[in-house]
Order: sequence, then C-alpha cells, then structure tokens
Amino acid sequence: MNGWNPSVSGDIIFNLKPGYLNNYMKAGTTHSSAYSYDTHVPLIFYGWQIPAKTINHQVYISDIAATVANLLKINQPSAFIGIPLSIYWED
Repeated sequence: MNGWNPSVSGDIIFNLKPGYLNNYMKAGTTHSSAYSYDTHVPLIFYGWQIPAKTINHQVYISDIAATVANLLKINQPSAFIGIPLSIYWED
C-alpha cells in the first residue's frame, strides 16, 4: 500500500512470481514484494505493564512504531497512519 507513490515512482512495476527470488541477492530476501507472506512479521512485546495477550487481528508494520510511541508516551509523527496495538489490550 505504501510502496508506490504516483508522484515519484516509475510508470512500470515488475511483480515477480510468488516465492521467486532473483539471483542478485546472495543470501536472504528483500521483503519488498506485493505478497503478504513477504511482509509477515512475527511480533512480541514483552515488559512492564504489557499484558499477556494474543491478538488475532490483522495489523500492519506501521502499527509497530505507533505502539512503541504509545508505550513511551511520546507523540507520533504528523501524518502517521499506524494504530497502537494497545487498543487490543483493553478487555
């Protein structure tokens, strides 16, 4: 969703086959495909005042920064789109 900007991105987008890694990387992956398996991030928050909870809702990478800002009680950057995961901690 946030990987392409019409004012600065190119006119052609290459979408590789699912599971395909081109050979320019010697090891690992780039995590930059359009497929959901490539951006899946297992996430654990652990610490003081963080309750034991399993969240079974779709969350996004931008929610990580929002959650950390919320835990630190600091302002999020302007035009930020993340949602703090602490909304799911409420019973």
